[in-house]
Amino acid sequence: MISIGAAYTFLSEGLFQFRGNLEYAMSIQNPQTELRFLQYQGTINYFLEASGTLKCTSINPGLTVVYVSSGAGEYGLTLEERFMAMEYDINQATYAFPSPGQAPSLSLKKQLVDPFLSVHATFVQQYQSCGLFARISYGLDLRSIPAIGGYQQQDFQTLNDDLLEALRPRQEVKLSLGTRF
Repeated sequence: MISIGAAYTFLSEGLFQFRGNLEYAMSIQNPQTELRFLQYQGTINYFLEASGTLKCTSINPGLTVVYVSSGAGEYGLTLEERFMAMEYDINQATYAFPSPGQAPSLSLKKQLVDPFLSVHATFVQQYQSCGLFARISYGLDLRSIPAIGGYQQQDFQTLNDDLLEALRPRQEVKLSLGTRF
């Protein structure tokens, strides 16, 4: 995914800063994604095999607390709310239930809202009128996500939109480059 964002420092107390931030992210490629439901009965029996492309966009407002060290970078903690839209365009689906056959192409859509917590380290090269920065961050989704094994046969049989919850990001590593004014 690629994103663009902005942040504003609204409070600075000694070595700590508090920022509000907003980010818009979207998938730059639509990866080919396969969805399968199978069951073991001595051998593997496929009940559903679907393939298509997955598109994802999100708007992420958040709050950040930053510790600014003298000469060793900045370290922070961010809590953001992810408003994510996922769309899975299935171009081929083969069923083995209730009778063998193929499904027409279809699209699954899901709107997801997840709290995300991330820690980051930022390194800044400051100039007179602006600064350039590089940031690396690691984040975790705080929402309880259903396990893949928690879905039932009927969820796959109807190709329920809720299946997209299993594809949401649970954690991320992000590299950010930017300019400060």
